[in-house]
Amino acid sequence: MVITRIFGLVVEGNKTDGLVPYADMLNHKKPSSETGSNNKDEADTKWTYEDSRGGFIITSTRVIQRGDQVFDSYGRKCNSRFFVNYGFSLDDNEDNEAMIRVGIPPDDPQFHMKLRMLGGREHSARREFQIPGVWGHKKVKELFSFMRFVHAQDSELMLLSATTGFKLDEIGPISIRNEIKVLEDLRRTAKQSISWFDTTLESDNKRLADGVDDSNIRNCTVMRRGEKIVLHWYVDLADRAIPLLQMSWKDLKRAAAKSYKTKDTFDFYVTQVVVNLVKDRKA
Repeated sequence: MVITRIFGLVVEGNKTDGLVPYADMLNHKKPSSETGSNNKDEADTKWTYEDSRGGFIITSTRVIQRGDQVFDSYGRKCNSRFFVNYGFSLDDNEDNEAMIRVGIPPDDPQFHMKLRMLGGREHSARREFQIPGVWGHKKVKELFSFMRFVHAQDSELMLLSATTGFKLDEIGPISIRNEIKVLEDLRRTAKQSISWFDTTLESDNKRLADGVDDSNIRNCTVMRRGEKIVLHWYVDLADRAIPLLQMSWKDLKRAAAKSYKTKDTFDFYVTQVVVNLVKDRKA
């Protein structure tokens, strides 16, 4: 009950939490350009504690007509957080996440060297990442950074080990060979995770389209579907990006031209990673 109703507050310079009667009745609405704001990240309302007025204040950020429902935003969260904390899931949630478990294969010829670089502890050879299907997100960059280290070989690994202030979470693209290995491993891992579900993404979509009367079953279905969408994103990323990495610079320039215009999450990966790797090979 506390989690679903509580507000984080700053009162006279002190961070605290508070239960606010009536304010806690507002429903969630994710920020959207449909609210009438030019800023798609702006919610219908904002709230704060004002010391000068001695109270909790909710302020509208747009014109709210008489009779309209007043919403606030519960923040940007994965559906698993929304469902556990608040009892609902969003049908369309770009902040959905899925768990990816990756690690250094024990038969890797450089396994012991990599383990030493990680501090010598065997549990450091495996990691879990709770990640969205969005290239450029901090968590996703950390995943790719670790995976580039996992698949670094010979001169690539020597270069990393010789780097001053080596940071496992900040490894950029190393080589075309390395990046393809990363994508192949992520695709394999994502497919394995997808196979562990009792239902497919297609069957979830059909079930929701046909209608589900029980709200808890519907919310569970929406939440699990969101995880599958994220996992399928990594499969699709590998399927689309690996052929581009294998192109010549001349062919890639033509194929990647549209990525500079559309700017979806896949296009960002193409322009920020694929193009630079293939261009460097040309040089």
